[in-house]
Amino acid sequence: MGADIHYAIEARDGTGRWHTLYLSDLFYTEWWTSRFPRNTPVSDLLDGPTWRHYALFGVLSAVRGENPLAPTLGNDDGVLLRGMGPDEEPETYALPADASPIARDRMGEDSADCHSQGWLLRRDLDAMAALLDLGHSRWADHPQEAALLRAWIRQICTIMDLLAGKDGTPGLIGGPICYVPGDDYDDPNAPVLHARTHGTSAHEILQITTRITSGQGFAPEELRVLVCYDN
Repeated sequence: MGADIHYAIEARDGTGRWHTLYLSDLFYTEWWTSRFPRNTPVSDLLDGPTWRHYALFGVLSAVRGENPLAPTLGNDDGVLLRGMGPDEEPETYALPADASPIARDRMGEDSADCHSQGWLLRRDLDAMAALLDLGHSRWADHPQEAALLRAWIRQICTIMDLLAGKDGTPGLIGGPICYVPGDDYDDPNAPVLHARTHGTSAHEILQITTRITSGQGFAPEELRVLVCYDN
């Protein structure tokens, strides 16, 4: 069996709480396909960052490969940022401590077969994209890895703009995905948007939903992508 990549897009509300706007695990569920049919521009875009390519995995997280773009971009462990695990060892891969409940449940350290967690803020993605556009002599021998990372960043940023809204354009979904851990993903009624808030207040839900539906958008430090792998 090979390794696969999973990702989530999160946005932060005015109270500092993070909410999941999209989780790639939803892509093949009835819940998602009943709302967004397969083989459409939106579905193709959302599925793009999950394509298996070990050269990209190596750059992102040193999974099934190495990061030859270091030290200009990232380090030997990849370009993604990492959290601290339960043992508080710096080398431990972990999601941010403030990740949303659905992200922790589906992508956290206790998830089955999930490993090498990491994340990047939108401002990190924009900065890396700018560096990749400029190019660097150190990457001359690794054009494939640089091109793969640039394409992946472009996809993630486009998805963020699609979900969260930008420049007055309302977001795709309209609010955060909230659910109770353990829900059956094959049930078209689960996870349920807004219905089960799992500790999120109605004010927080309304606040972030209003920002998305109004197209107000988010600052670069208020959007992030979470990543993990299996096998």
